Amino acid sequence: MPATNSPQSRLAAPGHGFGGNMKVSYGEVALTGTITTADAATVCNLPVGAIVVGVTLEASDMDTGGSPTLTLNVGDAGSATRYFAGSTAGQTGVTGVATAATGLFYQITGTSDTAVRVAVAANAATSADGTVRVAVMYVLPTV
Repeated sequence: MPATNSPQSRLAAPGHGFGGNMKVSYGEVALTGTITTADAATVCNLPVGAIVVGVTLEASDMDTGGSPTLTLNVGDAGSATRYFAGSTAGQTGVTGVATAATGLFYQITGTSDTAVRVAVAANAATSADGTVRVAVMYVLPTV
């Protein structure tokens, strides 16, 4: 299985401190072998009430062919593409800042932490082992 959950995915959401202060939840996952749409993994967790103010995605060059096709989605159980939809970051090994409008200022609801997941949206033409890193910046409302 080429993708495994990050070590950070096993941790509870980061400590909260004072409401209104910026917090970051971060994780990284390795993709190895043949990279396909069957690959998905939990990167990190967000606490209930978190309001997402930014997401950064960084990936190694994991599609080394002359015509790369690899794309990545970053989302959660409610929307697989909440933060990134079809990002080409893994084609050349670059960094991206969240552009999916549904993810900016999205507030986590429910009764437990929400897992942030990365998934392959389109197979790599020529797979190469690499790493995907995701940092989610958020605030908790003041009470």
